[in-house]
Formats: sequence, structure tokens, C-alpha cells
Amino acid sequence: MKRSLLCSSLALAVIGTFLAPAARADEDVTEALKKAVQAQLDAPAFRMRSVSTDITSNKTSAVTVELVKPNLLYWKSEENAQVTMEMWSDGTKTYMRQGPAGAVRPFAMDINSLITQARQVNPLEELITKARDLKFVGPEEVNGVRASVYTFKSLLTGMDSSAKLWISDAESRPLKSETETHRDLKAAPVHKKTVITYEYDPSIKIVVPGS
Repeated sequence: MKRSLLCSSLALAVIGTFLAPAARADEDVTEALKKAVQAQLDAPAFRMRSVSTDITSNKTSAVTVELVKPNLLYWKSEENAQVTMEMWSDGTKTYMRQGPAGAVRPFAMDINSLITQARQVNPLEELITKARDLKFVGPEEVNGVRASVYTFKSLLTGMDSSAKLWISDAESRPLKSETETHRDLKAAPVHKKTVITYEYDPSIKIVVPGS
């Protein structure tokens, strides 16, 4: 009986040594992703280029967002490589141009609402908030910058998504993400792949028309 209890205790101890590091590893990955989101928010200047491809139709859409603190903003939307809209704001005035050859006109919109919308274009925070099955893949380089690579599953606008994220080792900022999103509904199926690159060049300049 004593021998049986001893064996059981040893078995539990061995299992514990495997489970504890695994749990800590998951916590470490979660913290690394949360830290990356905050590091991006804290960056004084930020450029995001998002390119989404509908796998079914092979159509592409792209969004470029530049933010320079405290409230300079540039936003460009494209469909199949054609510019559909550009927007500029200096914090007090906002301008918009529809299409590549349209006239630049004043656009009445609160800058805080505009910045909020611009940040919502970036799905990173939503993906990380709902992340599961997180894994550290290993080291890689993105444009010569050393990075740690993570994969995880998540939900994006209610749809199942799988993501791969590259985070700078030096500054803990996201450098690149790849996301595949699925919705298996006969009436409205979705299969989309999105690649986003991030830059944090402090010399990013946003020239607002008329300024």
C-alpha cells in the first residue's frame, strides 16, 4: 500500500514538472503579445500596410495607415491596386479625396473618431485579446530586424482565424502579421488571407493639404 502511494505521488510530481513549465510558457507568450500591442500604441510614429486577398474571388483590398503623435493621420484605401480614398488630418482639419484623380476637399469628422477608426483597421489587438493555442515558433528576421515568431488561433469579427506574428526582439513591437480567416456558411462563405507590415520610422512625415 505504501509503495502504491509512493508511486502515485512520484507520478503526480513528474506530471507537475511537465505541466508547470507548459503553463508558464503559455503565460510568457500571452504577455509577449500583450506587450507588443502596448509597444505599438506607445510608438511616436507608426505605419501599417494591410493587404487582404479573398481566396475565392482572388480580389485584393489594401489599407495604409500612418499615425504621428499627437494627432497627424494619413489613410489610403485601395481595391485591386486602385486607390479608392485618401484622407489626411492635422488634428484640427481633415481632408478627403475620392479616387486617384478626385479633388481634395475638407471633410467634417472628429479627429478622435477618425484615429479610433484608423486603429480599428489594425486587427492585432482584437486577435490577441481572443487568442488561444499560443505557440512560440522561433527566431526569424524581418527586413534585417531580429524577431520572435508566434502562432495562435483567434476570432476576428466573429470568424475563426489563425495568425502568425513577428515581434521585434529589441523593441517588442509587431513587425508583421499573417492571418487566415474562415467562415463556412453556404450563403456567405469567407476565406481571406491578410498580410500586415508595420513600420515605426520616427521620420515619417504626413503633409496635410493646404498646410
